[in-house]
Amino acid sequence: MEIKRILVIRFSSIGDIVLTTPIVRAIKKSFPQAELHYLTKPSNAILLTNNKYIDRVHVLTSDYAQMLKLLRSLEFDYVVDLQKNLRSGRIKRSLGVESSSFPKLNFKKWLFVRFKRQCLPSVHVVDRYFEAVKPIGVSNDGMGLDFFLQEEEKKNQQFRNEIRDASRTSMNEPVERGKDEKVQAEKVKKDAYKKQVDKELFTEII
Repeated sequence: MEIKRILVIRFSSIGDIVLTTPIVRAIKKSFPQAELHYLTKPSNAILLTNNKYIDRVHVLTSDYAQMLKLLRSLEFDYVVDLQKNLRSGRIKRSLGVESSSFPKLNFKKWLFVRFKRQCLPSVHVVDRYFEAVKPIGVSNDGMGLDFFLQEEEKKNQQFRNEIRDASRTSMNEPVERGKDEKVQAEKVKKDAYKKQVDKELFTEII
């Protein structure tokens, strides 16, 4: 399969964007001559603009028709959908090219949050993301996550901590905090996760 231009889609959040970096790297290594484009929300573009494996970052805009017109003009050969919602589905249909995605397991997440029913597979989210690129022969190189920050972000310890905490939260890894702060953070995390699962299942329309 000849691929000259690939689009990766992941809109949010910070932690999940970071968790897509192994997939981006593996795609570029498998198709070094291909252009790799990434579509995300404007607030997350800063995490990707310095990534040496990404040739161009696109952002969602309020002018949806114009954005789709631009993406269609680039004539992508393949789309890797790491968001898998109605909006990314609309974009894929508009582009009309071959694409693939990953098992998102929203209903199983909802069962776990609502009823504490554990039916989620013991598979890391990064490995689930890699399911989306199996059809084009891309596999995990085992080299972990990538961080390509601008100089000002490298010097900003708070920004670096936010990225670290967000990626650990997405991977369900503990974040070092004081006892009281950890208890409160865990409550906030659970409440936010519950709201996000409900949103993904029932109201993520656009």
